[in-house]
Amino acid sequence: MAEDSREFTRVSVNVEALIKTDAGTIEARRTRDLSMSGIFVLCNERLPENSKCEVSLILRGEAELLKVDIAARVQRVTEEGLGLEFFELGLESYRHLQNLILYNSEDAHQAEEEINAHLGLKKSENSA
Repeated sequence: MAEDSREFTRVSVNVEALIKTDAGTIEARRTRDLSMSGIFVLCNERLPENSKCEVSLILRGEAELLKVDIAARVQRVTEEGLGLEFFELGLESYRHLQNLILYNSEDAHQAEEEINAHLGLKKSENSA
């Protein structure tokens, strides 16, 4: 089996996602393959490749509901759903995404090293 050449560790996390576009909102009950650079959303709806959207990952805790809002673009479209590439997120959302990856990673140390070493992923300082 070939070694995975992706920049970021992918984790298997199933969360709800809302994908907002100019045409409306797609509600996805299932996701997979979350990383600091994107997510695959299982859904029946299709969007054009390279179209921009905002994805909100819904994290349900015992006491509260948490939303991680991320600007994304459609990277891949398959029969199963949409591969979304992240390109901008607020500082608070960045921290929540990072924690979600670290807590669900098989090797949190490796995942943290990847995040800290990456120059292309930038958190937006002016939004929370």
